[in-house]
Amino acid sequence: MTVAEFIILNGKKSHKVSFLNDDRVLLDGKEYRANVKMMDNDRCSLILDNVVYRIDLVKLEEGEAGVELEVIVKGRTLRLRPQDARTQLLQSITKAHAPSGDQTTVRAPMPGLVGRILAVPGTHLGAGGGILILEAMKMENEITCPSAATVKEIKVSPGQSVDKNQILAILSID
Repeated sequence: MTVAEFIILNGKKSHKVSFLNDDRVLLDGKEYRANVKMMDNDRCSLILDNVVYRIDLVKLEEGEAGVELEVIVKGRTLRLRPQDARTQLLQSITKAHAPSGDQTTVRAPMPGLVGRILAVPGTHLGAGGGILILEAMKMENEITCPSAATVKEIKVSPGQSVDKNQILAILSID
């Protein structure tokens, strides 16, 4: 049973990390014994299969893409972005439906039930602005605007069931 699962992005490479329990981790499908201890606010010790790594945290930034860490491991500086699997899936779907031209459609990333409509036709939204709430798998997922745009049309209503890839809204790109 997996306790937590993350995708660690390092440049264009991604690594899947699954925490199995307090001392077992899967890294890209390979199981390791692992132990992490914080030494102070900007340094920790990682023991991975009996090999000790000292990790220095240089920066911690939070931006539109989430939390970004700059760490030094064995003298090598890495810029990492941890994401939970759900966030990565939603971001990849948003990128797949990136706007082209002066109009774009927003589609359901998964089947679900429309909870609330957050923006009505004529509403101007910035990138990441909320359009509606889609309830799926007992979670509320905010469907957001991929770039600055004006809502042209909402194609669904609260309480309506939708299928994956169903058009939810039409946007006019600014």
